[in-house]
Amino acid sequence: MRTIGDWQNICQRLLGFIPRPQDFNRSSLKVTALNAHMLEQLQLPDLATQDMIYQMARCYMFWMIAGMMMADTSGNYLKLMYLLMLEDLNIVSSYSWGSATLVCFYRFLCKASQSNQNEIAGFLPLLQERVTVLRPQVIAQRDIKNNFLAGLPRGPCATRWFAHFSWTDTTKHVLKVFRDALDSMTEDQFIWEPYSDDLIESLPDYCRIGRDIWRVRVPIFCWDVVEVPLPNRVMRQFGLKQTIPTPFLFDATHFHHDRRGRPNTNWKIEHAQ
Repeated sequence: MRTIGDWQNICQRLLGFIPRPQDFNRSSLKVTALNAHMLEQLQLPDLATQDMIYQMARCYMFWMIAGMMMADTSGNYLKLMYLLMLEDLNIVSSYSWGSATLVCFYRFLCKASQSNQNEIAGFLPLLQERVTVLRPQVIAQRDIKNNFLAGLPRGPCATRWFAHFSWTDTTKHVLKVFRDALDSMTEDQFIWEPYSDDLIESLPDYCRIGRDIWRVRVPIFCWDVVEVPLPNRVMRQFGLKQTIPTPFLFDATHFHHDRRGRPNTNWKIEHAQ
């Protein structure tokens, strides 16, 4: 297990600053410590070295990965295990960050469904984007006049949130109303095929990478987290006939399998077993 001194040395080498001992909580770093450092380095000096440039790039990448894509319910801490994966920037793009983000999101959705849970984490824009296409009646109306300027390339589907929204006919922050709207919906109000071929073809190339395996049913991993996408349970979304799905591979307690109390576990070996 790494000590606070070890993590301070790692932060100095990879991020360019040494956090205070009180900025750590075991293997996590206070987001305020990273924010303070980034505010001090808003602009690199003209004679910045390559190491300084890499360190600042890691700061932004670490914040996005640990603070947004794989955020947890701690609220103000960033898991330093993700920083270790940014040491060699030449191989960062070879990691499947998309599937790692998705598996963490699945895990937090699973936990959020428990009756004793009152928080949710993960990359919630994925959930927001799904609501806009599957159940548009419960969201605000988008002002199409505020779309991206003409001539700019189209972004991913989630960029539809980059616009002005009208809340005139939409209830905000009233959970009972949203539950009632979902419970009373009829089949014709649900968009079964939200992603048409025309829509997919209009997206940037990087959004269509791996399209041939979008419906694959295999385990996906992010350290201790293991989840299995179940496209066979939403076949109508892909324009196919829905059959009775096969039983789920895991039991109802699989989400209890996590890193707590297991700081030295080699998860590659663990999952191989």
